Amino acid sequence: MKRLTTKVGLWFGLTLGLGFISPSGASGVANEVSAGPGMVETFKCVACHRVDDKQGRKRLGPDFNVIAERYAGEGGDAVVDYLATRIRQGARGSWGAVPMPAQSHVSDAEAQALAEWILSLVAVEPLVEK
Repeated sequence: MKRLTTKVGLWFGLTLGLGFISPSGASGVANEVSAGPGMVETFKCVACHRVDDKQGRKRLGPDFNVIAERYAGEGGDAVVDYLATRIRQGARGSWGAVPMPAQSHVSDAEAQALAEWILSLVAVEPLVEK
């Protein structure tokens, strides 16, 4: 039980320290920042994610271009809605054992914009008929 308590305390401290729990004024600032690099900096997404593997050492979460590759060509609006929901509500099990905490400070519109930007990081090859 002590080990579990330590892990929960560590996770809570990490999320609090990285600003995931109620960052002051983040949503107000994001209205002035375009989707993409500005938003991932504002919302501190880059604390756990890189845009791609050319940005230093691996972080806790998957790179945004890897997320884009996983969902490339899978149905437009439905995938954007799915990713936006995962951003706002958090997720667990999709990318390994470490859960992504809910980002409730991100508005629905901001989460949609972030999801669209993430998906834009990969070029989708058109299907070629045989």
